[in-house]
Amino acid sequence: QQRVAMHMVSSETLFWETMEKLKALGASSILVLPIEKMME
Repeated sequence: QQRVAMHMVSSETLFWETMEKLKALGASSILVLPIEKMME
């Protein structure tokens, strides 16, 4: 089984719909952080 790390940014209005679609595609170990905590 091959695993891929993915980083994404989603607007709050699309957040839950996006999360559900990712889970339906087999995504796991989803970490959600507020954008204020991100650094370049």
